[in-house]
Amino acid sequence: MLNFEDALKAILDSAPELAVEKVPALYAESRILAQDVKAREGFPPFDNSSRDGFALSANAVKNATRQHPVKLTVLDVIKAGSPAPQRAAGPGECYKIMTGAPIPPGADAVVMREYADELEGAAAIWRPAETGENIRRQNADTNPGDIILKRGAKVRSFETALLAGQGIEEISVFKKPRVAVIPTGDELAAANDGWHIRDSNGPGLCAALESMGAAPLRFAPVADTLKAQKEAFAFAADSADIVLISGGVSVGDFDFTGAALNELGFKRIFWKVALKPGKPLLFGTLPARGKNIPVFGLPGNPLSTLVGAELFVRPLIERMCAAQPAFPWLEGKVSNGCELEPGRRNFLFCRAAWKDGFEIEILRGQDSNMLSSACKANALAMAQDGATALSSGDKITFRFLA
Repeated sequence: MLNFEDALKAILDSAPELAVEKVPALYAESRILAQDVKAREGFPPFDNSSRDGFALSANAVKNATRQHPVKLTVLDVIKAGSPAPQRAAGPGECYKIMTGAPIPPGADAVVMREYADELEGAAAIWRPAETGENIRRQNADTNPGDIILKRGAKVRSFETALLAGQGIEEISVFKKPRVAVIPTGDELAAANDGWHIRDSNGPGLCAALESMGAAPLRFAPVADTLKAQKEAFAFAADSADIVLISGGVSVGDFDFTGAALNELGFKRIFWKVALKPGKPLLFGTLPARGKNIPVFGLPGNPLSTLVGAELFVRPLIERMCAAQPAFPWLEGKVSNGCELEPGRRNFLFCRAAWKDGFEIEILRGQDSNMLSSACKANALAMAQDGATALSSGDKITFRFLA
C-alpha cells in the first residue's frame, strides 16, 4: 500500500491541463483565472478625499486648537463626481469637500467635518492636520499595467468588484472540469424495497464536485456485470476530464471495476492506500480522445467515497487549474481522546473551534458507512502515522471542509 503523500503525489503528477475559455467578468463567480490580469487604469484615478470635510493647506491650520480655531473662507462645495475647481485655495481659504471628490489645487490635507464649526461662508477649524491627511493619492492602489490578479486566483465578490472598477468586461478562465460520477452495484436503487439500498454516493459526489468548481456528469447506478461497467466506463472516458467510480474496487466475487477498466486499456498507477477510511482506492488513467483521462476507483462505503474525493479529487482539480488549495492543513489540539486503527493514516471527522488556538473535538461514530457523524463535522483531522490513540491535549493536523 502507498502512504498518503506518495498516493497524492502520483495523482497530482498525472494532472492533465484544462482548456481555457473567455467569459463575461461580471458572471465569473467561483471561476479560476487562466492568466494574469493587468490593470487598464491607475486607481484611484485622481487624488480624492476619503472623508467629508474641508480641503485646505495643512500649514494654514498648524496652530489650530479648540480654544483658538482658525477661521477660513469657504470658496465652494466640491461633491463627488464633479471636476476639481480651477482656482487654488490660497492663504485663509478652503473648500468644503465630500468623500470621493477631487482634491482642489492649493490643498494638501482634508480636515474632517467633525473638527470644524461651520459658519456663514466660512469654517472654524479647531484641529491641526498632517500633510496628506484623508487624501487618497492617485494610483495608490494600482498603476496602469500592474498585475492585479494572478493566474489561478478564484473569482469572488472582491475580484468581481476589482474587474468592474477597471472596466474589464471579459476574462480568460479554465473550463470547469467535467467529472463523470459512476456508482456501481446491483444493490443500489432509487428506493429501499427491503434488499436494496438507495444510492447516496452519486448525489454526494456530485455535491462535492460542485463545491470544487467542477461540472459533475451523474450516471445512473451500473449493474455488477463486466459488460455494463465496461460500456459505462468507456462512455465516461469519452465524455469527461475525470472519471469517478464508486464501488467494485475490492476483491469480492462481483467486483468488476478493475477487470472492466483493464479491458479498456487502463494504466494502473496504484491500488490501495494506507489510510482509514478509504484503503481500497484505485487510481490510474484511461486512453480516450488522444488523452490520458484520470480515473478513480473509490470504495463503495459512503464516508470512504467522500473522504477519498476530498483528499485526492479536490487537489487534482486544483492542480488542473493552477489554483491554491482552498482548505490548507492547519494545527490544533485534541479536546477528547479516541482509539485509532494501527498501520494506517487515520482521518477523523471533527469539529474545530478557536479557543486561544484551534481546539479539535473528535466526533463519535467514524465507521465508513456512517454519514451522520460527517454531517455534524466542519473539519477533517489527520492523525500521525503510527499513532494508535489520541489523547486530550495532543496536537493534530486538520483542515476545514466545504
